[in-house]
Amino acid sequence: MKTEFKKPLLDWYRKNSRELPFRGSKDPWKILVSEIMLQQTTMETILNRYPLFIKQFPTASSLAKSSEQEALKAWEGLGYYRRVKNLRKTALICHKKFNGKLPKKYSELILLPGIGEYTASAISSICHNEKKAAIDGNVTRVVSRFFSVKENINKSIGLKKIKKLANQVLNAENPGDHNQAIMDLGSMVCTPKNPKCLSCPLSKHCHGFNSGDATRYPVKNKKNKSPEFDVAIASIKENGKILLVQRPAGTMLEGLWELPGGKVEKNESIMEACVREIKEETGMSIKVNRKLGMVKHAYTHLKVRLHIFEASIKNQEDDGSRKLIWSNINEIETLPIPTGTKKALSIIKK
Repeated sequence: MKTEFKKPLLDWYRKNSRELPFRGSKDPWKILVSEIMLQQTTMETILNRYPLFIKQFPTASSLAKSSEQEALKAWEGLGYYRRVKNLRKTALICHKKFNGKLPKKYSELILLPGIGEYTASAISSICHNEKKAAIDGNVTRVVSRFFSVKENINKSIGLKKIKKLANQVLNAENPGDHNQAIMDLGSMVCTPKNPKCLSCPLSKHCHGFNSGDATRYPVKNKKNKSPEFDVAIASIKENGKILLVQRPAGTMLEGLWELPGGKVEKNESIMEACVREIKEETGMSIKVNRKLGMVKHAYTHLKVRLHIFEASIKNQEDDGSRKLIWSNINEIETLPIPTGTKKALSIIKK
């Protein structure tokens, strides 16, 4: 079964591989950046953003010498900002301990912040020919269909089975190309819905295809519907500047700047939430003057409706829980701002 998998896969890859800005590079830093970006961001977005990030930070040392705010700004709009924070931590370690270079071995890469089994396997195999199967969602789907894996991939028994099989069919002579080939196959042919089985180089021996319904694999838990929340935020201006608050440590979007406000609690009106949240965050008592509008924004695991108000300060009673700045509205673009806040600012600027 190994031969029926490895040779057709690489033959297909050499004719059909995707043209990507990081493809063909053996630079571990460039591969690391691309893999970290791809963890939670679509390829379409990466194609535009990866070249810009690499231009600004072409080496680990260049990111190590930047501030956290500069790194967050460069990552703006990609989401899951913990990724770039860990990337910067890894860059700092490499700059201080390894002369700005990433370690070569999987066993060393896996110890760095933000680098898991998949990323360490991808870097070590692509850049240094280490015999490690890089297992992401695409690889899991291809392997589970080819071998008709019955075990649930959301459980340890399923993950172990996928890992074992992926390493069994790994091309030991060319593990880097093999890993990229199976990723491309999963992205282009063996897709989650409507897979192009008749165009697949593995279909002849694929158990999923030959069973008549490849889409029954992989076996996994059903997705829960994303919860939706109402959030009240306010535009508070003084002397031509607008108030922004920084997301606190340990929270989603940590370190980014946003308009003050927060989640509407049960049995609370949106306006009441606006007043309460801003008091808690800034120590300011405010007067809500009018509603400016509402925008929707979806994160990977939740959806929010941002209700935007215009408000003024009645008095400052204490310091509040957040770091504050007053920014010229036309200079906000220099700060790292969440996409949801950008949508709200577009309403405020009208």
